[in-house]
Amino acid sequence: MSLDVREDVCRYCDMRSFDQVAVYEHRAWKGFLLPAVLPGARRITAGLGEGFQDVLSRIPAGCRLFVFHINLTLSARVPFDREKLVGELRARGVTVRNAGITDISKRAVQRACARAGVATATAPRQGDPGEPLLVKRTATTTAFENAN
Repeated sequence: MSLDVREDVCRYCDMRSFDQVAVYEHRAWKGFLLPAVLPGARRITAGLGEGFQDVLSRIPAGCRLFVFHINLTLSARVPFDREKLVGELRARGVTVRNAGITDISKRAVQRACARAGVATATAPRQGDPGEPLLVKRTATTTAFENAN
């Protein structure tokens, strides 16, 4: 979870209820950190194939913080017209977090870790030939199906 989200919650919301926070999620609730940190947040379950108007109609009145929490490798089209949703939320004065996080593939996560100076699991091109090496696919079959 971004530190920005926690700072926004502290700035905008009653820490006892979090009722001004909406979390738009897909397969990212049970066992995930964000719901534990924001226990009273309004959960808006993403419907694959829905448009931005569908999401807007489910956002509670008084929402001041909207967080994307989508557990899909490629999520730029969740919802369709995502940029319109973000624009409309911002026009209403709602702070939006994680809107730009649309690729959580293994390679994208490794690149983000490297940019942040965090150790990565990326193997060097030249290495010890006797060292075990785990090779992972870029994305699962499900991710490819979701992208189409």
